[in-house]
Amino acid sequence: MRVAILIAIAFTLSACVSQQERDAGHATRCEQFGFQRGTEAFSSCLMQQDSDWKREQEAWMLRSKMSLQGKP
Repeated sequence: MRVAILIAIAFTLSACVSQQERDAGHATRCEQFGFQRGTEAFSSCLMQQDSDWKREQEAWMLRSKMSLQGKP
């Protein structure tokens, strides 16, 4: 039951930043890396930023789930 509550909280918190805001942040970061909008390299950077974000979210959820179960 607690795991379900934690997952619900995680999704609620992730909703605090809209997809558009997250995409804008990724675009800004790629521009700061020196990539130019409209290029294949810029698109690749955006995909990598999104992939990294998703991986971080999954890791956070796993750590939270393990914490609730009393595992280090």
